[in-house]
Amino acid sequence: MTEKEKAIEDETIEVSAESTEKKTKKPHRRRAIVITVVVLALLTAGGIAWKAHADRLMAEARADCAAESERLRVATTAYNALLNGKAASMAKTDVKSVKDAKTVDTLKRAAAVRLPAMVKCDASKAADLDAAAAKANKAARTVKSDTKALETAAKAVESSKLDKTVADADALYKATDGKVQDDKTRDALKQAIAKRDAAAIAKAVKSVNDSKAAKEKADAEAKAKAEQEAQAQAAAEAAAAQSQTQQSYSAPRQSYTPSYSGGSTS
Repeated sequence: MTEKEKAIEDETIEVSAESTEKKTKKPHRRRAIVITVVVLALLTAGGIAWKAHADRLMAEARADCAAESERLRVATTAYNALLNGKAASMAKTDVKSVKDAKTVDTLKRAAAVRLPAMVKCDASKAADLDAAAAKANKAARTVKSDTKALETAAKAVESSKLDKTVADADALYKATDGKVQDDKTRDALKQAIAKRDAAAIAKAVKSVNDSKAAKEKADAEAKAKAEQEAQAQAAAEAAAAQSQTQQSYSAPRQSYTPSYSGGSTS
């Protein structure tokens, strides 16, 4: 091989090598670009996915907090309804009208409890919303417990009041034996006592008292009439006796003139 041919061959080899090097570098550059694009896409998608996940967690936390807050509101409304209704009525009960005065004191204490404040779900973080939900849940359970205690106390006063009503009615039933004008009223009272029916007892007690008063009035009138008759009879007898006495004193008396007999004196 001549030097010229050798030079041409070397040049050809260099050109080929350079061309091959260029061809080799071009796919690498494309691959790097593709990888970069993919990475950026993945990062973007990851960011979007993470934001969607965070938004979902936030929505769930807000919904949970709202649900617990609503439970607290409902529990508080129920407590206030009881407090201003039956409990308020029973709290006005006079201790003299219940069998156990302690029940009234217990009710007043139960009605004086301070309820937990309402919980707002306005936090901007899911963790804070979760904390608010837990707080509302705990508060709702406390209110429900207070409501149960208040209801129990109100029922205790109501029951003690009925116990006193029944006891008083039973005492009246026993005390009016033979002292009423119509004994059927006592039978009705006995039946009402057995049923522990406060309304029926009140009605029967009134009937027994009215019948008792009627008998007392009738007895008093009869007694007064008997006394008047006795007085009239006594007066009549006294008058008759006096008249007889007067007649005996006013009977005509015969005068007595002594007669003298004897001879004349000379």
